[in-house]
Amino acid sequence: MPIRSMCWAQSGCQIFYDRRRASRETIFIYPLKEYIADNLVDGKPSGRIKDILKHAPNLEFETKDIKIPAKLYTAKGRTMAKEKIKYMAEFFACLRSEIVGER
Repeated sequence: MPIRSMCWAQSGCQIFYDRRRASRETIFIYPLKEYIADNLVDGKPSGRIKDILKHAPNLEFETKDIKIPAKLYTAKGRTMAKEKIKYMAEFFACLRSEIVGER
């Protein structure tokens, strides 16, 4: 059963938090490279998702969203996308801090 109540990404690892058993012992590390190999077609970050139940917002951010600015044509679009990427990175870092009790 997938554990996706809360999640975050940092340093190439995904951490999942099971709210049904809310304690520090329920935090699991799933390396990003392993996720890409297991759940994305051809084992590439640009590959299509095989099993949506294993996917989460932080994984979408790390494998897809982070690359959006480079694909945009206008300077204004790239600037706006970079601002959103920065905001999302800060959000996931904050969420991580809260999950592990640092905040």
